[in-house]
Amino acid sequence: MKKNILCLLLAGVVAGLLGRAPAPASAQAAAPKNAVLIVGGTVATEILYLVLEGRLRGDGYSVEFFELPGGGKIDIGQSAAALRVRIKDLLKRSPTRKVDLITHSQGGIVAKTYLNLIFTDKNTDAAERDGIETVVNLGTPHQGTDLSDPLTDLVSGLIGCKSTPLPPPCLQLKIGSPLLQKIAARPKPDPIYYTNFVSENDKWVTPYMNGIMKECVDRKNAAGETLSCNIIIQKQCPGRFVEHLAMANDPVVYTGIRNALQHRKIVLNCALLL
Repeated sequence: MKKNILCLLLAGVVAGLLGRAPAPASAQAAAPKNAVLIVGGTVATEILYLVLEGRLRGDGYSVEFFELPGGGKIDIGQSAAALRVRIKDLLKRSPTRKVDLITHSQGGIVAKTYLNLIFTDKNTDAAERDGIETVVNLGTPHQGTDLSDPLTDLVSGLIGCKSTPLPPPCLQLKIGSPLLQKIAARPKPDPIYYTNFVSENDKWVTPYMNGIMKECVDRKNAAGETLSCNIIIQKQCPGRFVEHLAMANDPVVYTGIRNALQHRKIVLNCALLL
């Protein structure tokens, strides 16, 4: 008996470390959930998002990762076309035939470019057009970034924005770029639930308010709650330090991601440390 209990405890520990905690019986019987696709940022590999993946799997989601082609140093339109191929495949395998996107940094602009493409392409079929239900953006430079901060300037050099010729995204992510203006157009009514997380500590999106997605609007859920599109983390959690790279793995931010995927009002649990 003791041996069986010990085995169960060890199994629980291992599952927790892997982010795959056994679901309670009620969760096992719950309705199927949309597949989740994480769209990474510039030069970001899946290892940077393993904590996020584990939390999502622990909440019962099937999760996949999309790494930006060429490390995010190629034309954003090309990356969006590759993302479209991946999403089409995932839509066929999703239990609900729908996909939720969680995007980080440039990944949010790539996803936004993809959405602009499918909503303007007359050949887009209904399954694809209606396939994306929820988009959660983390540290996405919706209005561009000026890369003026010394730390940001250093990072931009590391990803090639000081080389000749410049990688296309270095120009496409600048404030007021033609691409950013183009993809800001949204269909009306826009069928997608957007939640956009912004941090005052973000030194990649500068100024940080350029992470605000101006074109999205707050909406109501089935319970009548107002679902705010833009969430500035420190407005709910004053003093909480969340920098650009860590945003995807921050436990407080994840409480908001969980709310967003459930179409619930975003209430961050500011007390979490891990």
